[in-house]
Amino acid sequence: MKNQRDSGEICIICENQKTEGIHVLESFICTDCEKKMTSIETTHSDYSYYVQKLKK
Repeated sequence: MKNQRDSGEICIICENQKTEGIHVLESFICTDCEKKMTSIETTHSDYSYYVQKLKK
C-alpha cells in the first residue's frame, strides 16, 4: 500500500522527511529505501544496516 502525505514523514531507514513511501506496522519507509531494500543481496555489506534499522 503506497501512501503520499503532503507534509511528509520521517523514514525509519534514511531518517529523512519524504512524502512517498509505505507503512509497515507503525513505521514509514520511503520509496527510495524500499527500492534499495528489495534489491539488495544478503551478502552485500549494507544488508546488515537495513536489518538493524528495521529492528527498531
